[in-house]
This record gives sequence, structure tokens and C-alpha cells, in this order.
Amino acid sequence: MPILGTIASSQTSVTPGMFFINSTTLGSNQNGVTLNDFGGYDDLVIHYLARASVDTSDTEIVVNNTTGSNYPIKLHYSTSTGFNGESFNTTNSWPRTGYSAYNSSEANFYGTNQIYLPRYTSNSYKTIIWYGAGRYGSDIQDATGLGLWQNTASITSLVMNGTWATGTQFWVYGIKKS
Repeated sequence: MPILGTIASSQTSVTPGMFFINSTTLGSNQNGVTLNDFGGYDDLVIHYLARASVDTSDTEIVVNNTTGSNYPIKLHYSTSTGFNGESFNTTNSWPRTGYSAYNSSEANFYGTNQIYLPRYTSNSYKTIIWYGAGRYGSDIQDATGLGLWQNTASITSLVMNGTWATGTQFWVYGIKKS
């Protein structure tokens, strides 16, 4: 998979590659951001720089406004003191998919995250792969995760739940394989 921005452009042709779809920059604090209108690609990539409006930093993703326990995840995480562990949960109603910087972190520090959704329009369960880093007070945390949306419908919308501060930014890219 290409690194975000390496071959990204605003083209909408059928040429293989990674293409910019849309972006959002928050002008005020918000608790959730809906991303949609991304049809016509094989895979999706969501990149975001996040700062929390309160001292919490988790991001959760909701696919097509579904709830329930259809999001099993595997999460590996570490802090500035080293590897802290892993978790596996088969009953998550929404998977954690990133970190932001706490509101009390130093000014202008944002968590950075990327979510990869391969084959998001297929008629099989959807894989959610993510990695990110954020700041809890003076401690930097990073994590990688793998989740599964146990549904065969195409993904048509994503709600990024968090306590987003003004200036948080989201970018959506589509990948065409052929």
C-alpha cells in the first residue's frame, strides 16, 4: 500500500493509484465527524490529525451507523515506557481506531492516525487496519490494531467518534487497483 500522499492526487480516472476524495477541518469542537461520498474505489484510506477537546484521546469508528457487537478487534499498544500489551475483544460495539492529543497536551500537538479499509465494497466481512500515535498528558502512546466489521454490506459512511477540538483534520483517499 502506498504511503499517504506519495501518489495521491485529485484525479478521478481509472488509473491505478491513490486519489484524494475529500477533507474536513473542524472549525469548532465536535463529538463526531461523518465521512461519506467515497464510492468508486477498491480500498479506502482515512488519515487524520486529531486533538481532543477534553482529556481523553480514543477514537472509535462506526460503520454505516451500525451498533452491536459486530466489531471484534486485536490491539497492540505501547507508551514511552515500552510495550504495554495487547487486547482482543470479540464484543466491541465500535473498535478503537486511533489516538488524539489530550486537551492538556502542549499547544499544537496533534495525534496522527491512519485507517485502511481494503475491499470496502465487497460482499464479505470488512477488515479495518489502523495505526496511530497520540499524547496522554506527557506520555506518548502508539498502537496498531486490526478489526473486522462483521457485515457484508458496502461501507457507505463512517462516523469518527471522539471529542474533537477545533483544527482537527480528516482526509479521505481512495485506492484504485486496476
